[in-house]
Amino acid sequence: MTQPVEVLFTYRSKGLGAPTLRTAITAFRRGLRLLRARAIFACVPAGIGAIEASRSDDGTVWQVHSHMALDIQGSVDEKLLAKAWKKVTAGRGVVQLRKNIYSPTGFADYTTKATTWSPLPGTTKPLYHLEVLKRGFQGRQLVIAWRAKIKASDPV
Repeated sequence: MTQPVEVLFTYRSKGLGAPTLRTAITAFRRGLRLLRARAIFACVPAGIGAIEASRSDDGTVWQVHSHMALDIQGSVDEKLLAKAWKKVTAGRGVVQLRKNIYSPTGFADYTTKATTWSPLPGTTKPLYHLEVLKRGFQGRQLVIAWRAKIKASDPV
């Protein structure tokens, strides 16, 4: 990636009755797949990110989101991108473009939350939530990545 930009894609399952995490993840990935097929995303030949999920305090809404590093060639209209994401997520999505990424290692740590996903020793409630997350993510790919064209001269 020559000019990676951080983009936050969010999907909220509000208004879907009692959605499961699996349903929310599927809807998020479907929205991203539909977005990538649109003309507004033609300037993004590559991207990488990790899926995360959180639940509302009352347990009725799943928020699935991904902090992604996108290789944007040229420019992208933020308002049109936000409108397209909202449309492909049936009005349940929000997108935010952030500044350029200066530290790939810091970005990787932030997107994967490697140090913050474990429950504190001696706690019981977080273990239940961890089990819900485990079941919801089971069989799902957490990393999202694509590259349109790879040349032999491209660094890996």
